[in-house]
Amino acid sequence: VEKNVAAKVEILKQRGGAKRRAFTLEEVRKVLKQCNEAGGEWRGLVLMGLYTGQRLGDVASLIWSQVDLIKGRISFVTSKTGKRLEMALAKPLFDYLASLPSSDNPEDCVFPRSAVLAESHTGTISTQFYDRILVPAGLVPARPKNHAVISGQGRDAKRQQSEISFHSLRHTFTTWLKASGASNAMAQMIVGHDSAAVSANYTHLQAGDTAEPISKLPDVTKPQSPATPSN
Repeated sequence: VEKNVAAKVEILKQRGGAKRRAFTLEEVRKVLKQCNEAGGEWRGLVLMGLYTGQRLGDVASLIWSQVDLIKGRISFVTSKTGKRLEMALAKPLFDYLASLPSSDNPEDCVFPRSAVLAESHTGTISTQFYDRILVPAGLVPARPKNHAVISGQGRDAKRQQSEISFHSLRHTFTTWLKASGASNAMAQMIVGHDSAAVSANYTHLQAGDTAEPISKLPDVTKPQSPATPSN
């Protein structure tokens, strides 16, 4: 074959997909409130996603050997890229982990019920997060039970992506890091993004986030203070 005969075929544009975004602070509070009402491991899963920025599968399968409460650190080997990450534990997450019953076996799962689900199919936990947390919290519409019949799509068809999901916690963590003053390189290293471009896609800063760093800029309109003479 001397040339690509499909080169002139126009590529179809993807339609109907929602772009992921970060949670607002008020939305995070609603999510945590619903986690408390739903019980189980939801609060821990959300805090872990919110303060480490890691994917649901890696969070759900976390074992105690990855948590160092003495040094206040947590480590991951991401299932998607195999990248090794180690970061400090944020105080809210440290307090939560410290409140859990201790285990003598470092290979025990921090979230045993979620780990079982993650081992079979991570999408199951993601769907439950949508239906049991996001919907009751009033953040997303409920999906009709007969969605497959209405849309004409089977169970294996790719469903329309919501703009918020558990993965939005990864966006939130990245955004909070940069809003708090972390450099792009530091945020990229902590979260485990492969490039600055990927990290930028996870950053959703708003005008209000610019107030503090802008307020720290030097004022060149003020007279320069005279230098203190040296003795």
